[in-house]
Amino acid sequence: MRVASLSALCGAAQHTAFGLFSLSREGLTPGPKSGVMAHLMPVRGLMRYLAIITSLALTSPAVAATPKVGQTAPNAQIETIAHAKFDLDSLRGQVVVINFWATWCVPCRAELPLLDGYYRAQKQHGLVVLAATTEDSLPEYQMRKLFGAMSITPVHRLKGPYAPLGAVPTNFIIDRAGVLRYAKAGAFSLDELNAILVPLLGETPPATTTAAHFNPPRSGEGDRPQGGGGAAPHGA
Repeated sequence: MRVASLSALCGAAQHTAFGLFSLSREGLTPGPKSGVMAHLMPVRGLMRYLAIITSLALTSPAVAATPKVGQTAPNAQIETIAHAKFDLDSLRGQVVVINFWATWCVPCRAELPLLDGYYRAQKQHGLVVLAATTEDSLPEYQMRKLFGAMSITPVHRLKGPYAPLGAVPTNFIIDRAGVLRYAKAGAFSLDELNAILVPLLGETPPATTTAAHFNPPRSGEGDRPQGGGGAAPHGA
């Protein structure tokens, strides 16, 4: 049995993904609304975002390792909104997507539920999705209902050389061996997710990894890999 693409499940996956959230000026409310995520209060714009990124680039100390496609992904320290902490390296043996998004970003609001639905369908094969909002997004307390409805892991803080690549959404994808395989700005489509992730999920984890399954907590329990099968099925 191979890792399946989601073409056969496309209708159901998209319905599940795009029906998760309804957003309003008062905050984010999960609901059965159809279509892409509804409008969110556009209180901050692209120019402010770019100013923040430029300021960080000018004032932050140099980072020893820069993520480069085809090379080992640099480690990072991650804290979830549940205040669980772990190293990115602890996820070695799984396929990891790091998604940077913003609440004011229209493509992000379409991509986020797609990623969430895709994760639900493929997590048993060792997929992990970490979603980090930019600092110019709505405050976390206004997104609690959204975070509670999401299956992917919302990130409170990421300390490491990962950041939006000039625009959001930006996605980094790390394979089971810990090699960075993708790093680009721009929202994924379902076909693109299948084309990139299905082959990676079908790879055998290196013998030096545990291929542990990542179980994100819904409260303050630690985000730690748990023993078990995270590897994708193989065979004819």
